[in-house]
Amino acid sequence: MQKPKETQRKPKSIKFKTIYNSLTEHEKNEFRFFVLMNNIEGRNYERILKLITDKDFILPDINSDYKVRTLWNRISELTILLEKYLAMKEFLEDKGAVKIHLLKQLRKRNLNDLFVSGLNKNIDDLENMLIEPQTPFLKQSLYSEAAFFTAQQNNMDQYKRYRELYEINFLSYVIMILIINNFDALVNEMKGAKINSELSQLVINSAEIKKIIELISGKDKKIGIQLLMLHRLTLTFNKSGNDCLNEAKDIFYNNIKNNSENLNFLLFKFMLNYCIKKEETDPGKHEDTIVELFEKKITFGCYKDLMDPTPSFNHFRDFVLFAGRNKLSLLDLYMKKVFPHVQPALKSEIEYFIKAIRSFYTDDFEKSLNFLKKINKKHYIHYLDYFKFSSMVYYETSMFEELSQGLVNFKTYVRRHNEYSENAKSKIFNFIDCVNLLSDYKINRKMKFSDLEFQINKKAPVLEPKWLLKQLFKLRKFHIHIYKK
Repeated sequence: MQKPKETQRKPKSIKFKTIYNSLTEHEKNEFRFFVLMNNIEGRNYERILKLITDKDFILPDINSDYKVRTLWNRISELTILLEKYLAMKEFLEDKGAVKIHLLKQLRKRNLNDLFVSGLNKNIDDLENMLIEPQTPFLKQSLYSEAAFFTAQQNNMDQYKRYRELYEINFLSYVIMILIINNFDALVNEMKGAKINSELSQLVINSAEIKKIIELISGKDKKIGIQLLMLHRLTLTFNKSGNDCLNEAKDIFYNNIKNNSENLNFLLFKFMLNYCIKKEETDPGKHEDTIVELFEKKITFGCYKDLMDPTPSFNHFRDFVLFAGRNKLSLLDLYMKKVFPHVQPALKSEIEYFIKAIRSFYTDDFEKSLNFLKKINKKHYIHYLDYFKFSSMVYYETSMFEELSQGLVNFKTYVRRHNEYSENAKSKIFNFIDCVNLLSDYKINRKMKFSDLEFQINKKAPVLEPKWLLKQLFKLRKFHIHIYKK
């Protein structure tokens, strides 16, 4: 009788090790101290830590004097401690939340004098702090504690005052987060995502929302101003109203010093995303606004997203491409104000990309191609930029063999990568078809110019529509010149 084959046991993945390996060396030292402080039962966790964090350690095939069940129990305990450490670390980084919870503990322990002095200090601090999206939440938490305390002390006048402030800030927080989330949903809808934001739209577009914001402004002018601006921006998104956008910008610029860097960054992001997406569908309409927003963004120092060339997470690529096409002086402003603050490890990649785009839009095509080849193509968007601009360079310099092969490689790459959306693929393939039509006409002239023009104009949506129209215009001039001869 044939013996059954022995199946090789797969090493069991260890949740603890996965999380632990994500820690920095400083965090690992902090965690060891955290374990020591929370080791009530006197376990020898240090020895187990050394064993299970060894890179060659796997289970169930282990070489230690621990029983497997005992070892798993200790690993489970360490995993719980590690999760508590991460939760505590996150909590302690939120200084506002720490202060609120401290006040709650003082109140529960009837340490009334300490509670009152801490409450007054926290109120002063919150009133003077720069505004964050979380500011109304912290205020409503603070005033909730104050209302609870004054009710316990039977001080109804103070209770009434704190209760009103609590309701105002609670309502402010709900409206602010609702508008910001609605904003985010609308931007992503413009990018092609299908998001059901019917409920938030219903609240934001209600006739009462303006009255509520006016009421809040009467009680807390700084927060009220922010809500008014956010509401105007939302109306811009919903109704495409430039009047609302201009009003929102004016409010924003006049109050920007009252906002935290995080809030200013968020507001610039929303306005730029809206204008950039609108510019794609209606070229020229928002060009001046985008220039203004980028200039203000840099001038006010809100440029942390322009210091990282990684696509998808920031406006760096949008900024460089827009500046190249429309306002080269923005690149000069960037090199003067932002580039000196970029991390040294990222400087060469940023510089190569800027020089490649600047060279292309100043018709120095050979230099542009050289810089394009130096860019580290570690992201699918980098490949898109490389293929697109190298194709345009090859066409502009009549390098048709390189162009033909490049377009084949471009199409093959895009077909093999699912990171591109269907809309993006459609734009890319239409662009490739248009460039092929232009190059074929330029080489062979077998097609009538009117037919070429018709074929290219019906390709939509498409990448680089302005550049394609520019090439058609050049060929039309050449066609008329030849026809007159």
